[in-house]
Amino acid sequence: MDREEIRTLRIMEEIERDNTISQRTLSQKIDISVGLVNRFIKRLVEKGYFKATTIPSHRVKYMLTPKGIAEKTRLTYEYLRYSLRFYRELKDSLQEVLSEIRVDGIDNILLYGTGEIAELAVLFSRVNEIEIVGIVDDRAGGLCLEMKISPLSEIRDFSFDAILILHTEEVKERISSLSELGVEKSKIYTLKRKR
Repeated sequence: MDREEIRTLRIMEEIERDNTISQRTLSQKIDISVGLVNRFIKRLVEKGYFKATTIPSHRVKYMLTPKGIAEKTRLTYEYLRYSLRFYRELKDSLQEVLSEIRVDGIDNILLYGTGEIAELAVLFSRVNEIEIVGIVDDRAGGLCLEMKISPLSEIRDFSFDAILILHTEEVKERISSLSELGVEKSKIYTLKRKR
């Protein structure tokens, strides 16, 4: 499943939830430009997935067609398959890298990343007898399994043998950021995903 199909599914879900949603609100919810939302909607209407009618106050009302319902069902199914495959690969990669960390004689690590993958890392680290000393991320704040998520800039406040980057995108840039903060490259581990 590609990014365009995921965006299409998100737009269809949002419009189904609120059939008078504005393109500006859609762009904010999906985190894409208003122009891109406009192109997606035009394409969905052209394909017959939605009918668009103008209502007072310069608003548009969208109605999902039977053809649109079938496409949304197909995309939902594909998204679930994609998500399960992605989760399995991520889980396998996480278990593999934590085993490697343990074999390298490392007892404690700092996690760089949040979300479900961080929760899995905390749980799998217990199986591998690796202590998680903290979690840092570009988007700090909040908790992950009762552990505070600190800003990356506070990395020097932690004592760790290695750091595990949990992000799967912009990995090289994140390694560079860590190097700039004084982390030796030999202490940096990343997830190895099969592509």
